[in-house]
Amino acid sequence: MGSLKTFATLMGTIDEIAQELKLEKLSDSDQKVYAAIVLLADASAKDTVDIGDLIQHSLTKNIPAPTLYRSLKALIEMKKIERVRSVKSGSYALTNL
Repeated sequence: MGSLKTFATLMGTIDEIAQELKLEKLSDSDQKVYAAIVLLADASAKDTVDIGDLIQHSLTKNIPAPTLYRSLKALIEMKKIERVRSVKSGSYALTNL
């Protein structure tokens, strides 16, 4: 029961943090894509995330491509991320909001 309780506690904590950050309206896929971008940008010296790295990230590798691109579009519309360089570059960055 220990692992199950830990899982439940973590889910509750994630929900609380999502509300704090005003991310609760995002779908599960949107939240995973956003989290992966945050982690990849933090690990990158250039603060940008390339689509190839995003597709391979452990949080997003099981998200179908159409869903991933819908999530990117939703995050751009919410001004959580922005495209870097041209539309076709496949690079994204966190916004400064």
